[in-house]
Amino acid sequence: MASGPHQGGTAGRPEEAASPQRGGGLHEPEACSDNVLDGVEEPPMSEGGGEGEEEEEEPQLKYQRLGASIPAVLAKDAASCICVTDRMVALGTHDGAVYVLDFDGNEVKHFSGHSATVNEISFDREGEFIASCSDDGSVVIAGLYSEEVSHFSYKRPLKAVALEPGYARKTSKQFVCGGLAGELVINAKRWLGHQEHVIHKGEGAIHAIQWRGSLIAWANDYGVKVYDCSTNQRIAYIDRPRGSPRADLYRPTLCWSSDTLLIVAWADFIKVAKVKSEAFSDHTHGVSAAAPGASQSMSTTRLNAFTSGGSLDKTGLYMEIVAQMQTDFVISGLVPYHAPETVLVLAFLDQEEASESVGQPVEGVTSRRPEVVTLTWSNEELSSDALTINGFEHYKANDYRLAASQPSRGFGNSCEAWAEGDEPLYYIVSPKDIVLARPRDTVDHLHWLMDKNHHDQALKAAEKAFAAGKIKESVVQEVGVTFIRMLLSSEDFEGAASLCTKILKTNQEAWESWVYHFASINQLHALAPYIPTKAPRLSSTMYDLVLHAFLEDTASFSKFLAMVREWPPELYSLDDIVSAVLHKLQELDQVELCLLESENVDLLREALAELYVAQGHPERTLDIYTELRRPRVFDFIRSHKLFWAIREKIVPLLGLHPTLAVQLFLEHREEVPPRVVVGKVMEGASSETELRHRRQLLHEYLHELWLQDAEAGAEFHMLQIELYAEFDTQSMLPFLQSSQHYPLEKALDVCEKHRLIREQVFVLGRMGNSQEALVLILEELLDVKQAIEFVHAQRDPGLRDELIQRAFARPQLAADLLQHIGSDIEPLELLRHIPLRMPIPGLRDRLTRIVSDMRTEKVLREDCNTILKKDRMRLFESLLEHSKMAVRLGSPQVLPPYHSFPSQAGQNAANGKVPSPASKPKDGGHRVRGGHKGHGTAAAPARVERKQSIRNSGRCCLCLDFLESEQGRSIVFCCGHAYHDKCLRAALHSEDTDKGPSGPAAPHSSTAPSKIPVLRCLLCTQAMRAEGRHRKTDGTGRSPGKASNGGEKLQAHSTLAGEPVARSTALLDDPNALQRLQFVGYGHQRSSIF
Repeated sequence: MASGPHQGGTAGRPEEAASPQRGGGLHEPEACSDNVLDGVEEPPMSEGGGEGEEEEEEPQLKYQRLGASIPAVLAKDAASCICVTDRMVALGTHDGAVYVLDFDGNEVKHFSGHSATVNEISFDREGEFIASCSDDGSVVIAGLYSEEVSHFSYKRPLKAVALEPGYARKTSKQFVCGGLAGELVINAKRWLGHQEHVIHKGEGAIHAIQWRGSLIAWANDYGVKVYDCSTNQRIAYIDRPRGSPRADLYRPTLCWSSDTLLIVAWADFIKVAKVKSEAFSDHTHGVSAAAPGASQSMSTTRLNAFTSGGSLDKTGLYMEIVAQMQTDFVISGLVPYHAPETVLVLAFLDQEEASESVGQPVEGVTSRRPEVVTLTWSNEELSSDALTINGFEHYKANDYRLAASQPSRGFGNSCEAWAEGDEPLYYIVSPKDIVLARPRDTVDHLHWLMDKNHHDQALKAAEKAFAAGKIKESVVQEVGVTFIRMLLSSEDFEGAASLCTKILKTNQEAWESWVYHFASINQLHALAPYIPTKAPRLSSTMYDLVLHAFLEDTASFSKFLAMVREWPPELYSLDDIVSAVLHKLQELDQVELCLLESENVDLLREALAELYVAQGHPERTLDIYTELRRPRVFDFIRSHKLFWAIREKIVPLLGLHPTLAVQLFLEHREEVPPRVVVGKVMEGASSETELRHRRQLLHEYLHELWLQDAEAGAEFHMLQIELYAEFDTQSMLPFLQSSQHYPLEKALDVCEKHRLIREQVFVLGRMGNSQEALVLILEELLDVKQAIEFVHAQRDPGLRDELIQRAFARPQLAADLLQHIGSDIEPLELLRHIPLRMPIPGLRDRLTRIVSDMRTEKVLREDCNTILKKDRMRLFESLLEHSKMAVRLGSPQVLPPYHSFPSQAGQNAANGKVPSPASKPKDGGHRVRGGHKGHGTAAAPARVERKQSIRNSGRCCLCLDFLESEQGRSIVFCCGHAYHDKCLRAALHSEDTDKGPSGPAAPHSSTAPSKIPVLRCLLCTQAMRAEGRHRKTDGTGRSPGKASNGGEKLQAHSTLAGEPVARSTALLDDPNALQRLQFVGYGHQRSSIF
């Protein structure tokens, strides 16, 4: 059950558009004399006890009074009924007139066919004919697009009439009417004229009729009945609710929501019945079937066949209650709502008992405002809007009518969905007023949010709707503009200014308009940061206006500076702004300013510097920055290359930031040479304090110059010594040690003046006065360790004696000398100089340490000598052993000695078949016998050259064939020479044979032991012999025979040939050499032959 119009109520101001046509944009409502939609009273206190204010909900409908011809019509007459299609509106009056209107309320046509109140109007489906009935007992049917008019008289007052839906297209021209006579009469056109047929009578007056399709529904004093014209049968009966008042007091309402759905409203009760069909079954006629949830007193009678003497239809229709609800108000009108399973109800609430007079105000009777209530079929109230109708205090329930135009249906009352961009219209009619209601759209929602001061929500909703394509961008801008105005009215200037960027976007005209508006309220400082400089670019007047506004107040100078830095100079009139700033500074110079104002004036000067840069005068900007002591002046000088302009500003720059200034001067020494810097700093000091400050700045500059380039400021090194003595004594000694460009006498005077002992010692040492320097170290510094280092650096034995003599003059110095004695002074000599009976602190411990150090040193020297000797012998033996090693390539079998080869090998060598080291290869080289006596000293250079050319070549050094030939095994020596095994053994055998048994240390002499001889490199051996003979001719006195003696020959092979042992390994590690040594069919193995 509905809780009544007081619950969930909404309130809002009236909204009147210029036209009630569907759609529309955002606009201000037109002014009207009376509010149509008024706020609902606050809800009563809750049962919990506390009063709470519920948040107001947004209305679902918007309302406006119908204007145009309506005020003139109702001024001389009173409305009694209304009917609406999707094309037009028909209004009946108490004077018997029917007005056909458009949706704006403009009169289209006028009929005056009745002499009494028009009670009902009906259109056909096509909207071409209109029928009206009146208390004068007549029915008038007129063509809207023709002059055809038909009059029918029934003698008794008629309360309802309905045209057949297809009236314009059918020849039967049927209509149905009824009234106080209690008869439901259907009139049809036949061959002989119109014929009338009474469908039902005897149950009281007919109060309402609705015709949909083939079904006619009517209401009388007992209830509602439904008649099927296609079968001429009454299919259903819906009884009147028990206890409900008479129909003449509260007129019942019938409404077809669709072809199969009928809504019935009677006083305060609503029923929804649905038409259903089923195959005829043999069951008892007249069985009542109560709908689910319906009371037993409210049921629907299902009648499948009810004709006098007619046959039964195999397919029967019946109706079933699908929803019912009871309200706490009287229903003056009801139409289907555009939402599913929802109805729109015009509610009437009695203020007190009223007279039974209908349509005439009764003195002393007061009624409440009618309400438009939205109810669901489950009896849930969705919204409730109280309407202020003209004269509502004097009207009763039957004085109001409610009609709707649903675009999807085209006539009558329908709740089906309408096309996109279309909307249903709801008309609330009273005797002197007509109000049009329509669903609220996105624009209405935005209006409601703004009316409730929810501007931020309205803007977000507008942006979302625009993104979805529901509204135009102009609507978003208008919402935003309204939001801006609200913020300005609440003095939130910053918020309003920040919103301008979002709302105005690239609209140049709008931006300029708002700039003027902010200027008019003196709030340009809030808008300035958001003014666009491009896209759109405003006129220069706008930017000039902002800058001039900032010049008016000293507190705004900081924002003036920010704008000058941010805005490109081409936006505004640069020369005019510069002139204005200069004029302002002149005015301020004549006024005494406080500290804060002085700081602001400095900001204005800095802004002027920025303007000078834009004008192309950076040197003027440099003057201002230097005067204002702005650290950014250094970067400014670099960026604009103003090094030529800083010579006159050296002292101010050093005073501003010494480190940055010195760095700048050093980076550009060509433009600012040290001579200029020193001269500018030292001149023009007005006081001792300023002079000292300048000298300190000069010291920092010269110090950094010396660190960067020790020779750059050589002419100022003496001045630099004075500055070091005055400001930085810690750095003076390193400077004295590194520099050669100062007079020693003057430097000594400075050091003596400032009591710089260590510096004096260094200068005296450099002057050659070592003895005086040593005296200063011992007498002034009492630093024996430094004295020892000084003596060691001077390398003067006399100075060492002076140190010992002066150190033993004082016990503490003697103790320190014994403590720091080193290798420069012999301990025993030092001990001899110790005076007798001199009390030396810690003498015993120091002597013990000296003796212990001497013993330790002796032992270490002996052990080191022993280790060196052993290492030398071990390395020599290792070198000797590695020199004996060779590398064999081939099978790992043991080879016989070279002298055990068959004699054929020796004969071949003797006959020249075995090539000697100097043999000529097949490609044209010279060949000689390997062991012939003909080769001597004259052939040595050729052998050496041959030795160097074939080393590591992958060829046999004798036959010059590749080692991969079929000669068999190959032998590689540490020196890098390689031989075929057969060639080497044959050559060695031939050489030993030529020497004979009488040769020196022959391998198989009678004196030599019988063992396998050592394989040796033939080329290296011959080179060694040639070297020995060469030495003899040079006067070495060494015989060549001795150089080739057995054991020494091997040693010469290892030393004179100059081939380290690692050469064998290097040869094998060389991938190219290994590739040359490999051949198919032979394995490779390294082995040593002894």
